[in-house]
Amino acid sequence: MRRIVVEGRYTYETALDVDVGDEVILPDSGIGQWIGTVTALTSDYRGTCRRVIGLARRRAEVEEREIARQAIRIGGWRPGEPCEVRRDGLTLSATVVEVNAHGRPTHVEVDSDPPSSVYLGSAAAWRDFAAGIG
Repeated sequence: MRRIVVEGRYTYETALDVDVGDEVILPDSGIGQWIGTVTALTSDYRGTCRRVIGLARRRAEVEEREIARQAIRIGGWRPGEPCEVRRDGLTLSATVVEVNAHGRPTHVEVDSDPPSSVYLGSAAAWRDFAAGIG
């Protein structure tokens, strides 16, 4: 069992083979399990620690997902403009319904079966939605 650092500040114990940049599943912190990124493979902390529950994603997959997120255009959209979103490995057609003052989609309708409508509150939510993450 070794100690690792997650998000640059939390120390956890793990027997998993993890590397910096991997995402791990962490125990309930009062609002449920959460996923954090390994930022160091050793820790000087000597107090009690909780254990990592499991591996969520390897660094290569995390980096691939971030590249996909960054490729999503945030602003300059107009209501009625078509767009594409990813869902379960498929690319679906969608339509921007509403945008904020910066032209970022805040409401998108997806041409799926059944059709779905999604309201988005932030640029990160838009990028995650369009890239099929989360």
